[in-house]
Amino acid sequence: MPNTGKQSPQSIKPSPNPGAIPNEHDRMPHEQQGEGSYSGTRDYQKGVKAYLEHANVERDARDAAPDSAEEARELDDAEEAGRNGKTSATVDAEKPAKSRKTSQ
Repeated sequence: MPNTGKQSPQSIKPSPNPGAIPNEHDRMPHEQQGEGSYSGTRDYQKGVKAYLEHANVERDARDAAPDSAEEARELDDAEEAGRNGKTSATVDAEKPAKSRKTSQ
């Protein structure tokens, strides 16, 4: 197995099934799991559940709503750009010069 730099071979305990993909129990406790870890997913799901049980979701949704039609349009444009794989820099570069906002 090539070393990708993400984990050292010593951080994984030998598996009784050499062809198996290592799971969270095979990792040593001090090893950082990184993106996509089982423990990270579990913590996220617990947080979402706690939020939904205790928060006023309707109020939070109203508070997050756009304050104007212009802001709603900007959010829709940003969502569409994101779905098309564009970055904010690409979107800004495509805007006509007169409609660009200056950040000074």
